[in-house]
Amino acid sequence: GGGGGGYVPNSSKGQDADDGASIANQSASDPEIKENRPQEVIFSDLAGYEWAKDSIEKLYKSGIISGRGEGKFAPADTITREEFTVILVNAFDVGEGTSAPRFGDVSSSRWSYSYISRAFSEGLISGDGKNFMPEDKITRQDISAILVRALMKKGVIADIKPAGGIFDDESDISPYALESVQIMTELGVVSGDGTGK
Repeated sequence: GGGGGGYVPNSSKGQDADDGASIANQSASDPEIKENRPQEVIFSDLAGYEWAKDSIEKLYKSGIISGRGEGKFAPADTITREEFTVILVNAFDVGEGTSAPRFGDVSSSRWSYSYISRAFSEGLISGDGKNFMPEDKITRQDISAILVRALMKKGVIADIKPAGGIFDDESDISPYALESVQIMTELGVVSGDGTGK
């Protein structure tokens, strides 16, 4: 994969696995074939992550994620800011970038440059104003803020005024991301850790 922790980006949606996508679509309306079709194993390391398995496999079949290679998804791994940007661009089908990202730490030769450029052009990512910190681990609050921007830009959600006091640790959430975390919670996208945090 690229320089960001071994993530293997998709060069275009739907091309990373002929077998996964075509099996999912072929004869889906034929109950006899569907019933007799063997259960496809996409990633071999999802034991213990049954709660996430369906979502992971749907994202894979949609060409949004591609795992770490050799049939591994690495479900317990964290992801970097550039890896999440690749996922974001694939998920929202972000078009070609029209303006070069103005980040001192993202050169045009970087493996994720075209994805960062596209997300930057759409106003989905901003870094700290000078740098993007592509290899830093992305935080849950940053993911929430970026997703709300993307959903609003695509017209999926409009102006939402969520209620506060959802999580016991809201004081730990940065002010710029607090409303986004609350919106993601109200939409059912995030749910915390089950202990109120």
